[in-house]
Amino acid sequence: MAFSFNDRVHYCENVVEVALRDGCFEINRSTNSIKAIRSYVEGCFSVASSTDEDYEVLKSKLLKAPKHLCRGETWFNETLSSGEFSVGEEVYEDDLKALTEVTYEMLVERGVKGEVIASHRRVRVEHFVEEYNVTAIERRAITELYIYPYTLMYGALASTGLLTATLRVRSIYDELTNIIDSLVNNLRHQLIAKRLNPMYSGHWKIILSGEASPAVFHELAHLLQGDEPVKLKIGMNLGEKVNMIEDPFHPGPLQRVFDDELYPAWRRTLIEDGRIVDYLHTRMTVFNEAKPGNARGLFTRSKPLHHQLIVKKGDWSIDEMIDVAKRALIVRSIARAEVSRDYIRLIPEAAVVSERDKLTPTKALEILIPLGRLDAVFIGLGKDRNARYTYEKQQPLYEVAPTILVEARVIT
Repeated sequence: MAFSFNDRVHYCENVVEVALRDGCFEINRSTNSIKAIRSYVEGCFSVASSTDEDYEVLKSKLLKAPKHLCRGETWFNETLSSGEFSVGEEVYEDDLKALTEVTYEMLVERGVKGEVIASHRRVRVEHFVEEYNVTAIERRAITELYIYPYTLMYGALASTGLLTATLRVRSIYDELTNIIDSLVNNLRHQLIAKRLNPMYSGHWKIILSGEASPAVFHELAHLLQGDEPVKLKIGMNLGEKVNMIEDPFHPGPLQRVFDDELYPAWRRTLIEDGRIVDYLHTRMTVFNEAKPGNARGLFTRSKPLHHQLIVKKGDWSIDEMIDVAKRALIVRSIARAEVSRDYIRLIPEAAVVSERDKLTPTKALEILIPLGRLDAVFIGLGKDRNARYTYEKQQPLYEVAPTILVEARVIT
């Protein structure tokens, strides 16, 4: 008998959003309810979803789908998760108003303008797999805070932004002063930064902290996805101190007990003592002894993305990194990060040159980390932790990584 899998999905989302712009509150609410059927039958995967059609209509659409287009793929058949999982706390409109007001006032106190958006998202996802009579339900309540400060000086505009998320809104208050001070400091660096002399293009020691450090490992994770045609090879060495884990049980905002294909959650070590040992996988990308567990996407073909990417810290302090580097670029915020050909390419919002006990803000440069020399790139890992919350392919991602000292190429 051919293996088949029909997953009926019901996705319900309630969002309350409070924004504070130019001293004016904007309050918005939205509710979404989406039904979907995801089907894998005789090597064919297909999905249909709708906000107003029932499951029988959706199933009829899948039955009519042309089978000659089937890619004849295999599916990892293993025990499915069942039961209920709940995480997060309820947050009300008044709580969001208070959070935006406090954040906005902190920006004003520091002499900058800006907008602040706080949203509370309550999601309920129910799966029912017909063939196995399995029901799995996830309930998630998450609060997101987006801060966008800007300032104008001598005709120059400087702006930056930060998105953070939590399962318990109190934890944002605990970090708010540090967050605001970091953002305002970034604005100040942008305003006084000068272009780096082109003669300084070349190899640099670079200290990446703030959101810059997790962004590097984010790009590495893309090269460890099981569906990517070009990946870093298993066994490749990145330096003995690098350890990177996809950890669904880390106390972050994206904890889980199963993925979007109902495969049970587990800690997947991707890089161990500097050596690549595994890839991110879905049920349709596994091979040999690999296991799934990283499926993201309910209404599309699931993609192997991390939920919570955790890089273990090292034992270096910032001062030690500066002493070893002698001359270094310090980067905390980035405007862009991507894999470009044979490099991880970073575009800083602003950077600081550290040389002879002098700090000089600089701008208009790019950093290229060579993928072919990763074993020589990572010099030291810090004893601190930097968290980053972002979205990619409409999926939230959470990443934690220490400050890192790397060697890379700088272009001005």
